Amino acid sequence: MSHFKSFSKTLLGFSLVAASASFSPITQADTYDGNRDTNNRFHGEGTYTYLNGGSYQGKWKHGQKSGKGKRTWSDGTVYDGDWDNNAPDGKGVKTYSDGSQYSGNFSNGEHAAQGTMKWRNGDIYVGNWKKGKPDGQGTKQFANGESYTGEFNAGDQSGQGKYIYADRSRYEGNWKHNAPHGRGTLTLVSGDKYIGNFLQGQPEGFGEFFYSNGDRYTGQWKNGKRTGKGSLKYNAGGSYDGYFEHGKKSGYGILVNALGDEYVGPFKNDMAHGKGTCKQQLQKIDCEYKFGQKITSKKLQLIAKNETPIIPTAPVSTVTAVISTAPIVAAKSKFKKTIVKDIKKMSKTYSLADIPRKTSDVLFSHDFDADLMAIPEKARWKKRSALFSDNVRIESKHGTVLIAIELANYRGPGVYKIDDDRVTVTQKNKKEYQASEIKPSTITIKSDDNSWISGTFDLVLFNDSTQKPAHEIKNGVFRLSKDGKLGYQSW
Repeated sequence: MSHFKSFSKTLLGFSLVAASASFSPITQADTYDGNRDTNNRFHGEGTYTYLNGGSYQGKWKHGQKSGKGKRTWSDGTVYDGDWDNNAPDGKGVKTYSDGSQYSGNFSNGEHAAQGTMKWRNGDIYVGNWKKGKPDGQGTKQFANGESYTGEFNAGDQSGQGKYIYADRSRYEGNWKHNAPHGRGTLTLVSGDKYIGNFLQGQPEGFGEFFYSNGDRYTGQWKNGKRTGKGSLKYNAGGSYDGYFEHGKKSGYGILVNALGDEYVGPFKNDMAHGKGTCKQQLQKIDCEYKFGQKITSKKLQLIAKNETPIIPTAPVSTVTAVISTAPIVAAKSKFKKTIVKDIKKMSKTYSLADIPRKTSDVLFSHDFDADLMAIPEKARWKKRSALFSDNVRIESKHGTVLIAIELANYRGPGVYKIDDDRVTVTQKNKKEYQASEIKPSTITIKSDDNSWISGTFDLVLFNDSTQKPAHEIKNGVFRLSKDGKLGYQSW
């Protein structure tokens, strides 16, 4: 019998070798080194090495990975933790090939229950998981310093949540698909606050905006701007009740100033525009405005002798998430000493080469009577990031004269058109001039590294007494630093 067995093995071995040599090479396969059960299945401690790279080392149960074990993949991904039915299940740590890492609970191979995910880009999520995605309560810290704490659904910020932005502005309320959606409160770092409805991240429908200076808007919003019927109450006195479009007074409205004088009629682009009715000292007369300027002999004298505005207009908010409606205080009189009349003397042409490197300065040619360039200057710039867009403000102060330029929807270096109250010239905090859409001003940002900014500008200025340009500032150049130790930053 033993000879028969020996002969059979020899014959079988010869047959296999002959078959291999005649038809195909021997096929390589995965390998296993470890314990087995009575049915020859992997059971107990063992190591399985995959032909295509990677391995599993740990516990087995009747042929399946079960218990503690470590699995490596050919791309460098590693899982170390609990297993059940050949899948990560229970507590474990999974480090991905890009360096991201999840530590926490697994269910059937997916992130589940409680866990922490650290992404390669620096984002971190701590909270509940379901089917491999954040789901339920959790907190996500973003690499840029922002954070969200609240409800998640299938990986998205959805439900009730609080978001803190990089500039420390914050939103608290309803979310849907990673954006404010529904009822919520947005509090800006400037002190402004919006309470109302949101749609896909922007104020939409009914809402109230409380400005840091005490002004308040109550009414309709669309795409983040005042649009529809609304009411604007000024802290300094006066109000506007009527219609808005794209953030500005537009359509029929009633404007009352702090003295009780009233204009009732059409508005356009935030200015009285058209035929209406004016009331002053209880007397009503017909009146007509064109882009905020009186053009009839019967005029509404909404201006007080010193500084009450004809039409209180709205300056640009320091955060352009929502359009600010703070009234601009405009003075009727000209600069009593320095700006007497329109004298053309654009004698100097400047370029950025006129400003030494690492020097914070603003230079320009102008047609004012006073030589502003001869007055010691203070200049600065600041940029504020918020929910919807950036806002940049550039200021150049010459004695009591302040020239301010604001850019809404700032997107970095490029050419920008500025109009309306985006450019203002004030003396002793009284507004004298502003830009206008009739003849737009421009500013070109040449460079911005978030510390230094440089560029050029040309401004056309209007006052409240004529539709023609009152003054021009040409060949303006600037190079400014945020560093308080350079230039004139600490004023």
